[in-house]
Order: sequence, then structure tokens, then C-alpha cells
Amino acid sequence: MQKQAVLNKEQDGFAEEVLKLTALVYFQEALDKQQYESCAELTAAARKFGVQQYEIDAAITSHLRGKGSSRF
Repeated sequence: MQKQAVLNKEQDGFAEEVLKLTALVYFQEALDKQQYESCAELTAAARKFGVQQYEIDAAITSHLRGKGSSRF
């Protein structure tokens, strides 16, 4: 029973990380496609999944430098 609880906790952490990265990818894709009207909504969603401001800033900086989604 205790082993299963540890596995569930690890899976939850993995799922949260996947959601966080997915939110960042969607945000980066919106930037790359110049769909700036979607960025505010995607930023809000990303923050709900634990994305930090510095990660959003890094995605914006990457976009401005022309690196696109290659940073992922």
C-alpha cells in the first residue's frame, strides 16, 4: 500500500511536469505563429500548471531572438 502511494505521488509529479511543458509549448507556438491575441490566455493557463514568470520570459526572449520553439 505504501509503495503504491509513492508511485502515485511520482506519477502526479510527472503529470504536472508534462502539463507545465505542454502549456509552455502552446505559448511558444502562439508566439511563433504571431497569434499574440492568444498569448494572455495561454499565459494564464500555463501559470495554473506551475509555469514561473522566468520561464514565460525565456519563451518570449527566445521568440524575439528568432529561436522559435527549438528551445524545447
